[in-house]
Amino acid sequence: MNNSDVAAYKDLFVQTAQDYIRQLNEALQHLAVNSSNQQAVADIHLAAHSLKSQNLAMGFETNGRFFLAVEQLFAGLKEEKGAVSRELQHDLSEWITTFKLSIEQFKKTGTEMDLSPIQEQVAKYLQ
Repeated sequence: MNNSDVAAYKDLFVQTAQDYIRQLNEALQHLAVNSSNQQAVADIHLAAHSLKSQNLAMGFETNGRFFLAVEQLFAGLKEEKGAVSRELQHDLSEWITTFKLSIEQFKKTGTEMDLSPIQEQVAKYLQ
């Protein structure tokens, strides 16, 4: 996508990203009550999938790869139907906070924040 395309979709990207952030936070709240809540796991998987696609469509490759990793992680958790550890819940909360900062940076500068450092954190769960 070129700069004029990014500008045209900026507001829509920000609005939908914020909606997905809310969905992620709601799912985290459900996991805090019941770490085996499979609907919450599915909701996180779907939000990560959507955010991956949205970021890639905007040309944000590192953010897209980050959400691909989160999507893969929660796809595995959906299959296992097990509990989501408190450590992962905490890390996901931190990742969401970082992504919120990324959205704020995008609103101000129109540029992507590099999420590759937290992508490396997700990778430890995928091993």
